[in-house]
Amino acid sequence: MKYSFVYNTIIGDLHIFEDSPYITRINFGRLDDPLYKEEETDTIKKAHLEIEEYLRGERKVFTIPYKLYGTDFQKKVWEELVKIPYGKTATYKQVAIGIDNEKAVRAVGNANNKNPLSLIIP
Repeated sequence: MKYSFVYNTIIGDLHIFEDSPYITRINFGRLDDPLYKEEETDTIKKAHLEIEEYLRGERKVFTIPYKLYGTDFQKKVWEELVKIPYGKTATYKQVAIGIDNEKAVRAVGNANNKNPLSLIIP
């Protein structure tokens, strides 16, 4: 089943989407999607709790189950982003090198722009 729920946080409304049992998307602000039933599930509650802990500086690693939907290239980029330690940054070029595609700097930027879990995958 597909569920979603909106929470008000210190950074505004976050709309969390679940395709049971995985979190699949987090939107800044409400995003109406008729494919998702608005319901606060245990997985969505846990995601919200971990996000709140992260925003308070109490959490550095997320443990919620998530699933990425995108192209193979996008998934490769997003999986590389997960490797960036808390509080650190990486350039698009560093990420491109990390996925063994040094010339894909702009494509890495585009994949990053499409990241559906930008709070969990930096």
